[in-house]
Amino acid sequence: MSETTILQKGDVLQKEALSASATTIYPGDLLEIDSAGAVKEHATAGGNARPVLVAIENGLQGDEVSEVYTAESLVQYIAPKSGDEVLLRLATSQTIAIGDRLESASAGLVQKHTPDGDSSQYVGSGYTDPVVAIAMEAVTTTTAIDYIWAMIA
Repeated sequence: MSETTILQKGDVLQKEALSASATTIYPGDLLEIDSAGAVKEHATAGGNARPVLVAIENGLQGDEVSEVYTAESLVQYIAPKSGDEVLLRLATSQTIAIGDRLESASAGLVQKHTPDGDSSQYVGSGYTDPVVAIAMEAVTTTTAIDYIWAMIA
């Protein structure tokens, strides 16, 4: 795994859009498009996240993975397809094994998908497809957000 680029493997469609006001986007964040056509961090933990959109480093400016996009800046992002491999930002307090399913944790982060056994939770809420990726490495986070190598589901 290389933490110098978000896209690890795949042939993806790269896009760009302005970031929403009052938002900070990190490369590796899950994104969603708001009603003004701007991108922002995916905000619904366990919610639908299709199509999958992931912020990438601004290679056009020579920026690295560690450099953030500020409010109302031009964000480079990708729309990876199933099987593409990317780095995603993993929420704190997570213990992930290879093969674990990942879902949105809100704020652009991912977390381990743990259905409660009552599938009506997703059907009734409209969240029928919360899994966005499959972990390709084992990672444990405690108090700090970290990157995880994942394959888009």
